[in-house]
Amino acid sequence: MSLANWLAMAAVALALLGVLLFLEVIRPFHNLSIDGPLALLSWGIGAALSLATLWLSGRSFILSAASLSVNVMLLLAALLVLWLIGHSNFAWH
Repeated sequence: MSLANWLAMAAVALALLGVLLFLEVIRPFHNLSIDGPLALLSWGIGAALSLATLWLSGRSFILSAASLSVNVMLLLAALLVLWLIGHSNFAWH
């Protein structure tokens, strides 16, 4: 297996790590104000890593594209949720 495929799988693992941090399944800090940015950082690094694998030789194009799309979709979804929460008045609490 080539280095590009290993890096693409690492990007998928970063996506999973970010999901676990964001949903507080693994809670190293017990606080979403710290775990949230770590999850966003994990998805950002995963997206950058999978984007870099698209230009490496010996890559699996499907694996690289899938890892890129998963990381970018998770990153955008989390940013949208955080933006919506930030602009909420919390009247429903």
